[in-house]
Amino acid sequence: MPSDRLDPQSICLVVVTYFPDELFFERFPLLAKQFGGSVIVDNKSPTETRDHLKNSGNNVDVILNDGNLGLACALNQGIRRAIERRFSWVFLLDQDSELDKGWLQAYGDALAAFGPPQKVAVMGNNYSYAVGSDHVPLIPKKDRSHPFIECKAVITAGSLLSLEAFGDLGPFREDFFIDWIDTEYCHRARRQSYKVVMVTEPLVRQTIGHTVQADSVVGPFVTTNHSPRRRYYMTRNLVLLFKEYAFFEPLWFAARLGDVFKTTVKILLYEQEKKAKIGGMIAGIIDGIRGK
Repeated sequence: MPSDRLDPQSICLVVVTYFPDELFFERFPLLAKQFGGSVIVDNKSPTETRDHLKNSGNNVDVILNDGNLGLACALNQGIRRAIERRFSWVFLLDQDSELDKGWLQAYGDALAAFGPPQKVAVMGNNYSYAVGSDHVPLIPKKDRSHPFIECKAVITAGSLLSLEAFGDLGPFREDFFIDWIDTEYCHRARRQSYKVVMVTEPLVRQTIGHTVQADSVVGPFVTTNHSPRRRYYMTRNLVLLFKEYAFFEPLWFAARLGDVFKTTVKILLYEQEKKAKIGGMIAGIIDGIRGK
């Protein structure tokens, strides 16, 4: 059902690809037809894949990078192309994202509730992530008190960004490469009095790392099995975030330090490549402190 508060023709879909699976070429056309235009930014996938991307449709711009420039840089490229095409909003999705058909109405309702639109920098949703064959929402249904809420940050996938606010706030931090880029942008936006809004219905389905469910003496829990390289970026960028925003969000960072402790325990007890992952985290702490 179309929203009377948000025109899909004013929104440009932006997707970054890096070795996408074959199903991407089935998913993307179904996604693209819901928006006024689309941009694909590819970070050096195989030649056969890039040739296929070039034929993504007449209303799709394809940007082919000569190397893996990182998610932040690629998103900035796609957003700048959307600005050149005079869109008002961009909708960001990962290459493996699936989008519920009710997204437009939900986002439109949220925008109306938290207007004026000029003060909303980002809208996201309570995404669900794959755990085996199931999808688990970030916020379970029992904890949802309202269809949309203001929040501290939302993830990139499923984010609707105001291009007016983007022009004011500046681009995603490209030195972050991939991890925490969405959180840093949301903190930056809120520090400048913009709003970050979440639709509490899980409208986007995602894969987060190589998530599996493990058993322990206190019951089952989820571990993400991110690679040693990702563990490095996650830890380094969290330290950089702390240096920049600790006084702005002290309680949020206290919770994240708890997460680092729990992640370390999960790696040591349940994940493979323990030495490399812990080594990556230690290197991330050192480089974050040094500002490297």
